[in-house]
Amino acid sequence: MCSRPEPREPLRHVAVIGGTHGNEMSGVYLAQYWLQAPGELQRPSFSAVPVLANPAATVACRHYVDCDLNRAFTSAFLTARVHPDDPYEVTQARELNQLLGPKASG
Repeated sequence: MCSRPEPREPLRHVAVIGGTHGNEMSGVYLAQYWLQAPGELQRPSFSAVPVLANPAATVACRHYVDCDLNRAFTSAFLTARVHPDDPYEVTQARELNQLLGPKASG
């Protein structure tokens, strides 16, 4: 038996992310399209921002450059002191966290 989800406030801000992995092109193509035509993504009930998450991996057409971007959104990486030798995806995770805020934020 499934439990019912708790009622929540409707979403007001949505990020549509493509290119988390640079060799998964469907999301890359959609993110690039919506970056060129953001009005296609907007709705009256919420604001939406398209983001190409891992541009260097996309250019290289590789899953990632240094490490999997999905694994870079840890508190340890996001709060660590910035170092010039940080993996590319850790730097991207920090930038995305700054741009979009932590999960479930306003």
